[in-house]
Amino acid sequence: MDAEKSKVFPSGGLPTDPDIKELEKAFPVEKLVYGFCVYYNQVSLIIRARYKDSRFWTVTNAWRKRLRKNYGIVLKPNRNGAFEVLDSNSKVDFANNKLSEAKRKAGESLKISKTVIPKELSEVKKKEHENNIFKAGAISSYLAMKEIKGSTEKLELKGKEN
Repeated sequence: MDAEKSKVFPSGGLPTDPDIKELEKAFPVEKLVYGFCVYYNQVSLIIRARYKDSRFWTVTNAWRKRLRKNYGIVLKPNRNGAFEVLDSNSKVDFANNKLSEAKRKAGESLKISKTVIPKELSEVKKKEHENNIFKAGAISSYLAMKEIKGSTEKLELKGKEN
């Protein structure tokens, strides 16, 4: 193990940067074009972690985040054991799926919050609880409005076609 990777953070974790640099060498940005797939087994060999290990996902999530922030490249895990480079149309679909997940999670958060007995909470926890309800409600409302707007736009489009 090289010196840079052998450093351990105070939390006990290993830095991801050395592994990300190895991935960047193996898969330069120029190679990461729409439809290109980076297979989990390739990544496993490079970072020496199985795809079922948390280390694999820690490193690949950090790498994918860096690619998205620095180059606008989005790698999505697919069902074939690979990360696939998305085009703009696929990015829209992926983003919509993430919003649907957020809506579901916000709904779950509200359901859990409804089970809280406020008189059992400290003042700090009461404020945190109220804030959670507000945030989850705001997310749910925003996404519901977006859904309504999207469905009315579809209706308008259908009307124009006739």
